[in-house]
Amino acid sequence: MSNSKKLKRVAYSPKFVFHERDDNLAFCPILHVLALAFADNTFESEWINCPEDLSTFQIPSHLQSLPLRWKDSKLETPIFRRTVSEGGRIITSPTKALQYATIANHNLRLGKSMGYPDPFRLYCLRRGAANGINSQYIIFLA
Repeated sequence: MSNSKKLKRVAYSPKFVFHERDDNLAFCPILHVLALAFADNTFESEWINCPEDLSTFQIPSHLQSLPLRWKDSKLETPIFRRTVSEGGRIITSPTKALQYATIANHNLRLGKSMGYPDPFRLYCLRRGAANGINSQYIIFLA
């Protein structure tokens, strides 16, 4: 996503659609992105300063969603950022994006600490999600 935000020569802005999950909010990508956006004070609207403000809006019946605009000053800020050492402290970098290799390594360590016999790669998450979706929509013919 960080590369697509920099495409200023394109006549349109890229849009990313996430679907809310009501069954288990821990797996809802919208909540995670919103939490990071509020932590970074990212929203352009002066009316949106905390999560509670979102409940004051009503989505018009002819729309399926409500677009939330980001501040111009935040467009170059990566959503997922790496940690860096600064003055003997570990902080979240304001400019450096989280790298795939870092999160992949963390995922492997997580799998080991959980006692999984096989490596817990990011692909396992994607495959598990796809299998879950497929099993939900496959019609069994008898």
